[in-house]
Amino acid sequence: VPVSMESQEIRQPPVNITLDKLTGPPPELVAAMKAGDEALAASNWAIARENYEKMLTIQPELGPQVYPRIARTYVGEKNPAKAIEFLDKSMAADPSRVEFRFAAAQAAMDAGLAPKALEYLAGIDDATVKSSDGYFNIAVSFLKVSDLPNAIAYFSKAIAKDAKLGDAHYWRGMCYVRENKLSDAKADMQKVLE
Repeated sequence: VPVSMESQEIRQPPVNITLDKLTGPPPELVAAMKAGDEALAASNWAIARENYEKMLTIQPELGPQVYPRIARTYVGEKNPAKAIEFLDKSMAADPSRVEFRFAAAQAAMDAGLAPKALEYLAGIDDATVKSSDGYFNIAVSFLKVSDLPNAIAYFSKAIAKDAKLGDAHYWRGMCYVRENKLSDAKADMQKVLE
């Protein structure tokens, strides 16, 4: 259909856009991360930490992502105090990441600092937790030190996230047996059988 235009001014002028080619992270950063992760997987804690620290010198703003890796090297070396130091840095940089709180609580339990672990756990909003894993792992840590009330509480939180978690029902039931709460233990064992 022919359309007569009153004026050339009504037409929109063409827009020229030049796209720049995307550039990735610096190669030395990628190499340091790869070397660090490989060393971490091989339990070579010092080499892993050295590479993670190199990442921070290249791009300091990566701290919230790198601090937990550094913390894992200290956990591997059985130095939970240093692990907690770096996990605290992670939490300060990004308080919304509940996995940092669980990791810090686990490191505190490994160091025999149950009150510090409870302090970290108190800062977790249960509504933001998607998986039962963090609660289950911390419950096992409380069970290992025979802190049955906290073990039961955190197994219960794990079950609230995943009602079909048979291991949580089993271990909570065993805690109930040790506390002589046999009807509660029986209910959990029934869930295990189901």
